[in-house]
Amino acid sequence: MTSKATITISNGVDSVIVSGPGWDVAADGISLDTDPKGLYSTGFVVRTQSGVNEFGGRITGQSVPVREMTLPFDLFETVSGPVSETKWRFHRLFGSPPNLNRVTWSYDLDEQRKLVGRLSKEIDFTTEDGFDETIDGDHVHAVVSLIVPQPNYEGPEKRATWTKASSGLETGYFAVWNPTDQPLWLEWVIDPCTSCSFPDFSYGQERKFNRPTNADVARMIITPALVSKLSVMVDPMMRTYVTADGSNITPLFNGVEPVYQVPPYTGSKGSPVVYPVTMDAPAGRKVTLVQRRFWSAESGLYR
Repeated sequence: MTSKATITISNGVDSVIVSGPGWDVAADGISLDTDPKGLYSTGFVVRTQSGVNEFGGRITGQSVPVREMTLPFDLFETVSGPVSETKWRFHRLFGSPPNLNRVTWSYDLDEQRKLVGRLSKEIDFTTEDGFDETIDGDHVHAVVSLIVPQPNYEGPEKRATWTKASSGLETGYFAVWNPTDQPLWLEWVIDPCTSCSFPDFSYGQERKFNRPTNADVARMIITPALVSKLSVMVDPMMRTYVTADGSNITPLFNGVEPVYQVPPYTGSKGSPVVYPVTMDAPAGRKVTLVQRRFWSAESGLYR
């Protein structure tokens, strides 16, 4: 573990370290200033409800808005050019209407976690003495306003693939664990097959769906015959079933969908939950499981 976090901004074409180990202001001329806003924990608002003349009220839930970040930077001249060139590079990192760049903000301490956003307004550039930097000056201050639709930090995803060794019915196994403080919504990618079954274990969450206690502790979803690759996303904010050929396969599931999250702090790398997958297909067909892990803070929160 490093003693300081490395913070990086990237747009997929250009990338620059703005703070921490690896930061080189002489080469890049870009430095994160003090007191950034929206960098740390994910924001939320508690919802309440009160009746007429009621003393106090009740908590009815929480709302998590998009993340809004206000990031101050100092821009300097570099060994290869004046501060005006640093400013132009900095501006290109974020883009401008109508071509705003999708920017990744990475925070790397004990693992890399990232946010992805775009400018929410123009960059506010100022100079120390009021002169245009191309006329006089070696320092520009810039304030960046970012909007991040997915407010949680995303850590490294875990992707595992099982390949059938023989034709016919065969079972493979996946290791699942959620080390984060947020729900884990699994994603499956299934090759064409006669049928495939994959788990949707409930972890005691049946009550949310008006199901009997423990009814779905070992629940399995069985696919119809697949003629093209199928993506399955358990996240309720996503379309559950998407085929590679664009066909509408959802009706063939007769209303059956995976619904259960893997709760926070479930299992561990050394003691994962075993997920069996059974597939009837020729040898060489594959099933892939993607575990995208989100955190409500830029670092820490381990158990």
